Amino acid sequence: MVSYPAVSPPADGFPALFVLDANATFGTITEAVRLRARRPDVTGVVPSVVVGIGYETHEPYDRERRTFDLTNAPAAEPSLASKGGEAGLETGGAGAFLHLLDQVIRPHLARHYPIDETRLTLFGHSLGGYFVLRTLLTAPASFRGYVAASPSIWWDRRGLLESVGTLADRLPRQAPPRRVMVTAGEYEEKLSPTEVGGRTDIAERRDARAMVSNVLALGERLAHVPGGRLITHHEVFPAEDHASSVLRTINIMLRFVLSETSAG
Repeated sequence: MVSYPAVSPPADGFPALFVLDANATFGTITEAVRLRARRPDVTGVVPSVVVGIGYETHEPYDRERRTFDLTNAPAAEPSLASKGGEAGLETGGAGAFLHLLDQVIRPHLARHYPIDETRLTLFGHSLGGYFVLRTLLTAPASFRGYVAASPSIWWDRRGLLESVGTLADRLPRQAPPRRVMVTAGEYEEKLSPTEVGGRTDIAERRDARAMVSNVLALGERLAHVPGGRLITHHEVFPAEDHASSVLRTINIMLRFVLSETSAG
């Protein structure tokens, strides 16, 4: 799915947002960009191409296919996967999926749209956020911006955190800094006021997956990567849950990766 601005492109082409699980968020992001890009001098958001990668389904998510595409291996702690229903699903397609993005989708877009190849952002939520972070940590030159909303860091917490320690060695030297945003909602690690007194298994799962703690830990580590090659932002949104945190992330993300200041 592609949304293209109804204005003339700049000399270097438009920035582009690559949106994973596009069945769930492509429309929201597209309308947010259209609304705010009308007055970039006021909103700080320039006209941009939105590229959605989704599945042939009427549902927001295709659990089986996304679990394969967005993971490189089974969850490091199988018990955490079983708590959310991912246990037993096929995994390991992340390498092929990144190849699809890099070697198939990007060249196709370049042939049909004036896109600035130096201003590409990858956006993902939940397991999509895990894929975004894994791509940053293993192939940071693939995109300029990386936005992970409520990422499933628990899938391989140790592997991700350890990879941050050597990230500086993999960051491209002769290129602008990578821009990285990681977020979560307050109620992703505890029950909301309306849930208190409800199912204890939900509280146990959220506590075990430690979504908020993991975002804070990873965000702090990313913020201290040496060399000045990263511009980072991590945030926990008060009174938001796993679904609603996506909307808050989108709102902040647009200025973070699509403003004129982010072009430098």
